[in-house]
Amino acid sequence: MKSKKIVARVGVAVASWAVCLAALLGLLKGLSVNAGTNVWTPLNGPSISGGSVAALAVHPIVSGTLYAVVNSSGSEITYWGQVGKIFKTTDGAATWTAIYTPSVKLQSLALTDTLVYAGGWGYPHKSSIYRSVDGGLNWERVYTTTKSWNSVFALAIHPAITSTVYAAGMESANSDPDGVVYRSTDGGANWTRAFTVTGGAFFGALAVNPFTPTILLAGGGSRTGGFIYRSEDGGLRWTKVYTTPPGYYVSSLAFHPLTPTLAYAASSWPGMPSALYRSQDGGRTWSGILTDMAGPFALEPPNTIYVAQAWGKIRKSTDGGDTWTEVSDSPGGAQLLTIDLALVPHVLYLGLFARGIYISTDGGENWSDANNGLELLLIPSVIAVDPKRPSYLYTAGGHPGGFRSTDGGIHWQQLQDVPYLYAFAIHPLTTDVIYAGGDCDRCATIYRSADSGVHWTGLYTSPVIAQGGSQRIAALAIDPLTPTTIYAAGVDWIPGASPEGVILRSTEGGEIGTWTKVYTVTAEWKGFDILAINPLTTSILYAGAQDCSGGYPCIGALYRTTDGGQNWAAVLTSTNLFRSLVVDHWRPNIVYVADERYRVYKSTDGGDSWVIIRHSPQQPGDPPSGHLLAIDPRVPAYLYLAGMGWVGRSSDGGGTWEDLGTGLPRSLNPTALALDSSTVTQTLYLGANGVWSYSQPWPGTILYLPLAVKNCVSQREGDLCPSER
Repeated sequence: MKSKKIVARVGVAVASWAVCLAALLGLLKGLSVNAGTNVWTPLNGPSISGGSVAALAVHPIVSGTLYAVVNSSGSEITYWGQVGKIFKTTDGAATWTAIYTPSVKLQSLALTDTLVYAGGWGYPHKSSIYRSVDGGLNWERVYTTTKSWNSVFALAIHPAITSTVYAAGMESANSDPDGVVYRSTDGGANWTRAFTVTGGAFFGALAVNPFTPTILLAGGGSRTGGFIYRSEDGGLRWTKVYTTPPGYYVSSLAFHPLTPTLAYAASSWPGMPSALYRSQDGGRTWSGILTDMAGPFALEPPNTIYVAQAWGKIRKSTDGGDTWTEVSDSPGGAQLLTIDLALVPHVLYLGLFARGIYISTDGGENWSDANNGLELLLIPSVIAVDPKRPSYLYTAGGHPGGFRSTDGGIHWQQLQDVPYLYAFAIHPLTTDVIYAGGDCDRCATIYRSADSGVHWTGLYTSPVIAQGGSQRIAALAIDPLTPTTIYAAGVDWIPGASPEGVILRSTEGGEIGTWTKVYTVTAEWKGFDILAINPLTTSILYAGAQDCSGGYPCIGALYRTTDGGQNWAAVLTSTNLFRSLVVDHWRPNIVYVADERYRVYKSTDGGDSWVIIRHSPQQPGDPPSGHLLAIDPRVPAYLYLAGMGWVGRSSDGGGTWEDLGTGLPRSLNPTALALDSSTVTQTLYLGANGVWSYSQPWPGTILYLPLAVKNCVSQREGDLCPSER
């Protein structure tokens, strides 16, 4: 085994010299720069069918007409970068047409006849409310919040006086939001705060009594649990009428369409405990009727209720919720459920996470795909570039899976047999070999391809899956000196238990049966999602985790091991989650990490101490910043940073920055950043709404050679070793 390790190290050293020599020869030849230099260009892909359905609304008069808010698919890893479209169907979901595309993610819908309202997700944008008065043909923005941490999760229109509209969500200038209910009495022209709940709260649901419209219900949650408030005067004064246990946030509310004293509420936020509640006195008092295995619901008069479990079954009650039966398996990822009562038989519409819309015409027993026309760009969680064949690109965005391009992003093919991907790692010597990480509750979470992504083999299935749980692998890293050693980081979920952050390792190329768990964190940790290896001392690794042990919002924690993963210690924490991490290739004591609030930290002593070198903009005119980092492996003083509508380049390790944002929409919020420096033409790839590219002449003037730098013991940051001068 020891001799194999020596051979591998020599091979990598030779390969490193070969890459450097090829780059040097390319520079000397003065190779031409690609077309489209120094401007960001969308590659128009990859595209997916379906998407994450955030809202569905059935036309109250015209049967078969629905509106849907669908966001570009992604996991929580890519959550901030999602953008939405509003779709409409007039043939019962046989075909859909995109009728509006704002620049932000959308969350909510409300309609009556030709009047349609849509609400947006704010962070890092300011949230907005949009209105159409002609059934979706034309749209205008009628409200924009003053604070960036803001979202409109629910909308409701007065059934008789349609100029009165309600909106509910959260609003804050930081990550500790207030739950707010807004009210407009002039068709959205002006809005006022009707109600506020402070201290890390939000509202996620609204309902107006169809017979007595002055009675409203608003539901949401805070750190202490979910809640329902009730108003009897059109939203001017509110009383708390119900409190759920911690974690059970109220996500939907509805009055029975024929019995106004009957109302239902659900807790079914993704990843949170679920329950169904009922009130028989118009919302004054509530009781739980499903304390587990619940989800979004739909009401079918007189006494039928359908419930779609988030990742399980369709359940049905024909006595108002007293008893329940399982009707069928859910297509999976249920986010909302609605019913068209004007059609006979009644049609159920199920909105899914990442998989679009499904319909049932037989009471939920059978479901069929209804995604014709629901086309959106993928929001990548990762972009990987083949270091030897830079035209080979790999990208993934969670539940849509992964995609491959062999022509630099002009065309894309969806990867087969590898669902739910978040991470790639390409073998440094044999780039035909690729590892992929994803999530699953029934299958493998680590895969390998030996033919550049055409075929895949499952390498690891977590033991928690046999216990009814699931696992997500969000980051992979290959030891560059001994490529048979591979690390994977992610999270395990077991029903009824707190999530566990896990780090796995294989020392035999990832072969089945060779993966061991080398580190675990519990106590409401939400898992690891970034990894980096010291390229010269590969027993040193860094891993970023989401720490939710103190409640929501979670904080970021950066861990370090100096013994190959056996022991770990926290070296940096942030009040926000860490989004990216890079290590200087030739001076690996220099480490950079960025959090989602656009603060960039730098350590020059391997993580023992840190300074903030880039702050989130606080005022108009402040320098832009970002949360995604990339580093030039040939001259690591060149650092790249991407944030909303901006990409910057630093040639001095983060001291000063120049703007590379030409051609990039200022509203674009990136989710992945990758760099190809294999030729004299350097290309940056940005994940946002699809993949974008930016080509430029390689900016470096001096070539770093690995052995020379490795032998350099002491130098000032930015200087060359004596042998390089």
